[in-house]
Formats: sequence, C-alpha cells, structure tokens
Amino acid sequence: MNNRCDQYEFSNLKNKLGLKIDFYGFLTMIIKLINGVIEEPNINKVFMIMNTDSTATVNFMKLLEFKQPDQMKDLNLKLKNKEISQEHYEMQMTKIQVINLKHLEQLSLIFKLGDWEALQKHVEFRYKIIRNELMTNEAKLKEVVNIVKMKNPSLISQINKAAMISEPYHVRMQERSLNIGGPSGAGGGGYA
Repeated sequence: MNNRCDQYEFSNLKNKLGLKIDFYGFLTMIIKLINGVIEEPNINKVFMIMNTDSTATVNFMKLLEFKQPDQMKDLNLKLKNKEISQEHYEMQMTKIQVINLKHLEQLSLIFKLGDWEALQKHVEFRYKIIRNELMTNEAKLKEVVNIVKMKNPSLISQINKAAMISEPYHVRMQERSLNIGGPSGAGGGGYA
C-alpha cells in the first residue's frame, strides 16, 4: 500500500483537516504520529481499514479522557458514608472511566494498492538486509564460541548441558555450513 501526496493533494488535505503545517513538515508530522503510537499505545492508536476498492484508510486517533467530577464526588461520598460497598464503588468508577474516553481523529489517509514489482523489490531488499545481519551475527557468535572453546572447553559443555543441547554449538554450525549447498541441493540446511 502506498500514499502519494504531492503539494496539490496536500493543500486539499490541509484545507479539509485544518492543518497548520506546510508541505515539507507533513512527513515529519506523520513520523511523530507513528512514534506516538509506538511510545504510548494506550493513548495513541492507528487503525487500517481495508476497503473493497483495493484501497485502505489509515486513521490516527488519540484517546482523550474527560472526567466527571460530580459523579466521582458522589461515589466517594457514598463510599465514605458506607452507603455502597467497595466492590460497587470500583465497578462504578470503572464505568465512569470507560464512558469518559473520547476519540479524537488526528489524521486520516487513503492508501492505494502499490505496484507489485516495487513491493517485491522492497521485500527482497529488506530480506537481504536481515539475512546479512543474521550472517554477521552468526559469524560473531561462532568466533566467540571458538575463543571460549580454546580458552575454556568445559564452559562450552556446561552451557550445552544447561541449555539441554545434545551437540555443542560449534559442531552444529560446522554441520550447518557443510549442509549449505550440499548433496540435497536445498541450500538452507538447518541446525543438525
């Protein structure tokens, strides 16, 4: 899914939503909204609604709480005078808190189904990055295991026993490297 927003479309969106930013600050605003969802998921929400016409609507919302002090004061007074039980008090307070949440829609964007080739290239690129990171981390781990194996071989066996591994890591890694492109031709070879 993608959203193409040029200056003309942005000016329409700005007038429609009453935004107070310019075109060049729009991307920064979207990044702040996404970071807000990540940092405070109980307050900031994002919803993606798939439409029947191969589009999707993405809504950024903020939950706002409106307190009703009169109801809360009445409940506190009734509890203090022992007119209601603690359980009833807690149940009523929960209802007040749930009722008092309001949704403020911050931004709504429409995304269209993207070009399949571009999406595939993007996925392949991300996959290659993650695969390279994995290979780098495995090489570092193998180096550490080899150092520990040379300096303290009993530590490797203790680690393997604690992890309930039948074969030491360095043996599995050697077998795995032999299985890559081996006679089966599968090319992946898992841990033996």
